[in-house]
This record gives sequence, C-alpha cells and structure tokens, in this order.
Amino acid sequence: MKKLLLTVALAAAGAAWLQGCVVAHATGQAVVADATPDNHVHIVIVPTHWQDDGRPNAARVAADRHLATLFPALATRMPQDFRHNGVEADATLLEPDAPMPAPGGTRTLVIRPSQAGWIDRSAGTWLDLSVTLIDAGRGVLWKGSIRLSSGTPASYDASAVDHAVIPLLEQLRDAKLIDISWRRPTTP
Repeated sequence: MKKLLLTVALAAAGAAWLQGCVVAHATGQAVVADATPDNHVHIVIVPTHWQDDGRPNAARVAADRHLATLFPALATRMPQDFRHNGVEADATLLEPDAPMPAPGGTRTLVIRPSQAGWIDRSAGTWLDLSVTLIDAGRGVLWKGSIRLSSGTPASYDASAVDHAVIPLLEQLRDAKLIDISWRRPTTP
C-alpha cells in the first residue's frame, strides 16, 4: 500500500512539473490597525518593465516574457476569483508609463512587479509582485507581496492567478480588510 501511495504521489508531482505548475505564496501586514472590512475593491495592475542596464540579462528577458502573459491574466481572472469568494471586484490594466489613477470611493488594490530571478538556470523562474491596498480616505491600509515560482518554463497565466488569489485573499481576510471569514477561499 505504501508503494502504491508513493507511486501515486511521485506521478502527481511529475505531472505537475510537466504541466509547468506555478506555486504562489503571499505575505503582508496591515498598516492601519482599525480598518473595517470592505468587500469591494478596484484592482489596478501597473505594467512595469525591468530597466535595461546594457548588460545581457536572461532573467530580465524571462521575467518580461512572463509579465506579458501575467498582466492580462491578472486583469481578467483576478476579479472573477475575487467575486467567486464574495468580494466585488473589477480591474484596470494600465498602459505602460500611464499615471496611477486617483483613488475613488472603492478601495484600490495596486499590483506591480518588484523582483524576478532564476530558481535554476535551465528553466525555473520566480517573480515577486508588490501588492498595496489603498483607501481614498485613509491612505495605505495593507502592504504585501505575492511570489510566483515555477521549476519549468511555464507561462504565468490564468492558472498562476488562481494560485495567487487564495493566499492573497487569506492575507486580506486575516488582516480583517475583507469579510470572508466564514470559509476558505477557492477559485472557480
């Protein structure tokens, strides 16, 4: 029986590796301790590209390739995942170098890339996204980050967003900034 379980576990791990599974982890902390939960958020994705320093940098090239698929996926899939979990959301993907819009009546979740690198030189990469929740009246409520990583040359697409949403919602729930305490977040 143990051999069968080990074989199944190894087969599942191998299948995930071959499919280019993306792993996500989110961390963060509240900046304002007495903020109340609000299940309405406007997501703003800021498409930053890495600065070219004149030297060849394969990690930067790979990160830009990943961001080209990740940005549109964040704009379309993240609001769906938030709504699936009881948080009304919409998203805006800014044009490169466009100014940040002024915060409106809805809290704004700003997502922008902050770092990228190699897990190993053969294929694996990681990508860090900076995440900030802003309230027009109170300023920054929460700061955090999401790390996406893959041991293969997987594209960071809608499935990567699904992996990132659950830990992000858990962080916002634990900081009492959204009210989904009655269940564990899921993706559709």
